[in-house]
Amino acid sequence: MIGVYVSTFSKYDATCNDAVSMCEILLKSGYRAKLIAAHFMDPCELVPWFEFSDGMDAMDDNGSLLIYHYGSFDPNFEKVLSLKCKKVFRFHNITEPKFFNGYDPVVEDWCAMGIEQTRYSLGGFDGYWSNSPFTAGQLVRAGGLLPEDSDVLYPFHRIERRLNGGRKVPRIREDKREIKLLNVGRICPHKNQRHLLQCFRELQAESDRTYKLTFVGKIGPAKYWEEIMEELAVSGMGEHVTFLTDGISERELEKQYREADIFCCVSRHEGYCVPVLEAMSFSIPVVSTPDTALRDTIGSFGLLVENDRILQLKHAIMRLAKETKFYHTLSKLSYLGYRRRASPGLERVFSRKISTVIETQVQPQDK
Repeated sequence: MIGVYVSTFSKYDATCNDAVSMCEILLKSGYRAKLIAAHFMDPCELVPWFEFSDGMDAMDDNGSLLIYHYGSFDPNFEKVLSLKCKKVFRFHNITEPKFFNGYDPVVEDWCAMGIEQTRYSLGGFDGYWSNSPFTAGQLVRAGGLLPEDSDVLYPFHRIERRLNGGRKVPRIREDKREIKLLNVGRICPHKNQRHLLQCFRELQAESDRTYKLTFVGKIGPAKYWEEIMEELAVSGMGEHVTFLTDGISERELEKQYREADIFCCVSRHEGYCVPVLEAMSFSIPVVSTPDTALRDTIGSFGLLVENDRILQLKHAIMRLAKETKFYHTLSKLSYLGYRRRASPGLERVFSRKISTVIETQVQPQDK
């Protein structure tokens, strides 16, 4: 039996998409596999599943294997660690507590406890699969884990099925007067949306074109949201900025991607950043900071600008808006960047890990 664990299951969550895809591949390969979650925010309709107590009972023997997806403090960590089965630590990232200092003390403590749990995990699992070179480095820097022991397995994202991701005709032309910018991600201090708003104000003031900016993401700490609203009020840009914060359907998210001209990511901390890859699947040029995992996720397929450098960010966006040939080149590069991380390639990598790690511990059943 192979269990794939997430602390909380949510239909559109990036960690859960990764876990569900692993379950599907294992089932296709002939293994008995089930998703396990302590909490279900949405029904799990794609793969068989256990609730936590039943799942832990099923895993508590030497012949089973648990793939433990970890991305935040988990109250069930000790129980998981005590299981008799073989265990793989699937690491997604822990946001640094400092980003929530002064904004949300509960989340700040939660992140700090998550980092401590991560350190405690080292040596307690039979394998470590990180979702990017950055998160692999986090495990090594936590101490007790050698670089060669922290494998990188990029996450499954289900873009092909969720968003009908595919190339589109680049939208910017020399005579295009309105440029649509898009940012996708929770409204949080480390996502740095306030910085993008400050840049947007300068864009509007200095450009001969009209820019529209759309934020898609749920609201995080209340104090940060208040700062965002104050920034918007002072700038007088309200008619040009849209916030979609109540949760939108995948059809509406796809519409936002298809209408966007440029995707802007100004985050200061990412473990991987699936929205960047989603944008690239629609051939949208990406302008991003290079912090944490973003340099690896984007690579040479987008424009990287230093964080908190409004001038660099503004010039990158304006260049894309003005230079049609450059825009079309970056649009093509963006799609190529997506293709290198498309799910069929990821499945082959995961299948190799099954053959080298899982098959030595759990034999396929009912093939």
